[in-house]
Formats: sequence, structure tokens, C-alpha cells
Amino acid sequence: MDISVIICSYNPTIEILKNVLEVLSKQTLQNNRWELIIVDNNSSKKIENIIDLSWHEKARIVIEKKQGLAMARIRGVKEATCESIVFIDDDNLAGLDYLEKSLMIFSTHSTIGVFGGKAIPHYLKHSPEDWFKSYVGLLGCRDLGEKEIVSNILNNEVSEYPNFSPIGTGMCIRKEVFLTYLREIETDVFRKNLGRKGNNLTSGEDNDIVITALKNGWQVGYFPQLHIDHIIPESRTEINYLARMNFAQNKSWIKLLIFHGICPWESIPKWSVPFRKIKAYFIFKPWKTDEKFLKWKGVCGQYEGLVG
Repeated sequence: MDISVIICSYNPTIEILKNVLEVLSKQTLQNNRWELIIVDNNSSKKIENIIDLSWHEKARIVIEKKQGLAMARIRGVKEATCESIVFIDDDNLAGLDYLEKSLMIFSTHSTIGVFGGKAIPHYLKHSPEDWFKSYVGLLGCRDLGEKEIVSNILNNEVSEYPNFSPIGTGMCIRKEVFLTYLREIETDVFRKNLGRKGNNLTSGEDNDIVITALKNGWQVGYFPQLHIDHIIPESRTEINYLARMNFAQNKSWIKLLIFHGICPWESIPKWSVPFRKIKAYFIFKPWKTDEKFLKWKGVCGQYEGLVG
């Protein structure tokens, strides 16, 4: 086999998960060249009782009782038998040639440790208003155009975070790179607690993986030929959910940049945060529109992240 596909899932929407698996079953890469590992992150109903994997000889389900996406990914990678790994979320419809093209990139770009491609939102209900297009990154979506982009960092000197770096949706990573990251975070409470846990919307583990890869001499890349449709239910476009996510992501993002020594902003004293939030409240006028509310919550998250 050449590729390990890992799906981490916690209380999934079963019909969506079945759709994800149906699309995977139609991959152009032959089944005997990839394995499928579904990590059930201790769902209330065991996933193995509600889906059929008989179409794939090398498919299996493992249960990870430690809650959180990071813990589920770690378990999945430890179970993987291949050196090339693709993370597919339980709401991702991968292009039918996603695995075949990923394998080609793994084979022809030996200096790239982590890469990804396009992740296009597929809204189950109505699409959000036009202003929301600049916020689709909150939902694990992005489209950077048709040009391949590869970092030129090979000297371990990381001065800033590349804005084209791969995101969690459809992330392709070498097992060696992930295990290096895992060794680094083993005794680090802050980094181990990054990532989603139940209703906690803290993020940052994907960015941490990328920075760790760069610091260890690997390149990262964006390849537009890799395409995923990311299913977005209506609940994930509600403004209160998005505001919570924007706050949490901005806070953890700043904290991560500070940890790695590449934050471009100076830290601020904790006592000043409430006053900064109040000032920002009147600057952004969040009571007027959803967009202004979302911006204000993001700024509040940045302030909390910058506390020295």
C-alpha cells in the first residue's frame, strides 16, 4: 500500500459520513494501494455499528477514548502502516482523483513534508451573504487559485507563517513529519491542548504541525489540482457560532505565533484587555451588522492572545 487515509470522527451526521465514504469508494487509486482508518473519538453511538466498510479490504475502525481532534489524529497516525498520510474529515467529499494526485505529489516532491489544495464550501442550505466569502477560512475552506505554491524554506529559519500553508481539510503529510511533531508536543501542555475538543472551538494544531515541519527543514505546499468539497450545515453558518469560532481561532493563533517566536505584534498587559475591547466595540459597532459583530469578536480574541 502507498497511502493511509485517516478520518477522525465524533458523533458524525451519519448520512454525510456515508456520502464521504461513498465518494472515497470511487477513488481512481486502486483500493489495494491505500488503507482507510476511521478513528471513532468515543462517539455516543459506535460508528462501526452504523456504517458498512465491506467495500474496502484494508478499512478498519479504531476507538480513541481521549477526547479531541488532536488525540484522534495521533491515534490514527500510530495505526497507519504507510509513510504517506491523508487526513479526510467526516464532512469532506474528496475529488475522485485526490489520492492518486496526492501520491504523485508525495513521489515527485521529496522535500515537501505537508501539503494541501482547494477546499470549497458546499452549503446544505442557502449560501451566506457575499461579505462572508472572506471568512470561509473559519470553516476550513479556501481557494488560492490555480497556481502551485511551494515554500522556499529549507534552512530551518522560519520568520513568518506562509499564508498558503495547508489547512486541516484534506491535509497530506509524511508520517515522519507527524511523528516529529508528536515527539515535540509530548511534554508540552499548551501544544497538546490545541485543537477542537467537544464544544471547545480552540484551533491551531494544523498551524503548529506546519511550523514544526518548516523548522525541521521541510517545505510545505499548495496544489490546486487537489480538490475537496467541504459540507457546511446551516448550524455552522449561524453568526453566534462563527463569532465564537473567530474569537477562539484568533486567540489560539496569536498564542501559537508567540510560542514559535514569529508573532509580528507586541504583547499587551492583561489589565488593558477590557479597555481595548470596549474601545474596539465602539470602533467596529458590532450591534449594527453580523459582519461587524464577527470582526469585533475576532479582535477580542487577538487581544486575549497577545496578553504577555
